[in-house]
Amino acid sequence: MLYDRGVATIPTMPVDVAPGASDTFAPFGCPMGHGAPAADGTPTRPRRRGYFVPGLIALVAMLAGGAALNIGGLDHASPSRLAGSDVATFVAQGIQADRGLASPPAISCPSSEPDRAGFTFACVWHRGAQDVAIRVTETTRTGQFRFSVS
Repeated sequence: MLYDRGVATIPTMPVDVAPGASDTFAPFGCPMGHGAPAADGTPTRPRRRGYFVPGLIALVAMLAGGAALNIGGLDHASPSRLAGSDVATFVAQGIQADRGLASPPAISCPSSEPDRAGFTFACVWHRGAQDVAIRVTETTRTGQFRFSVS
C-alpha cells in the first residue's frame, strides 16, 4: 500500500481476461451474466445455490448424533459400591503427599462400602506396631470422599 500525504492509494494490477470474454462489469460490480439485465431489460438474478436444505440436514444429523451419545451413556451412573482397595490407594497417596513420605503408607479399608453421600467408614494405617484409624466420609454419590487421620 502506498501513502501519499496521508491518503492511502492501492496500486492497480493488470487483470487477465479470458479470450472472447467481456471485461466490463454490470452495476454493483457483478460480472456480466450474473445480475446483469436480460435482453428485454429485466434484471436477472444469479441462480441460487441450494445450501439451505443440506445445511438443515447436517444440523439435524448433528443434533441426532449428540442426542444418541447422551442417551448412549456418556453420562453413565457411577458404581453403587466403593472398592476398598481403590479407597486405600487414594488415601495412602493423600497421606504420602500431605506428610511428605518417601513411599505410600500401608492402608487397609473394608473390601466394599456402599456409595452414599454422607456415609462414613474406617480404614487403618499400619505404622509398624501401631495402627492409626482413618475416618473416610463419602461426599457425593459418585465416589468422591475425604479422609482424616485420627
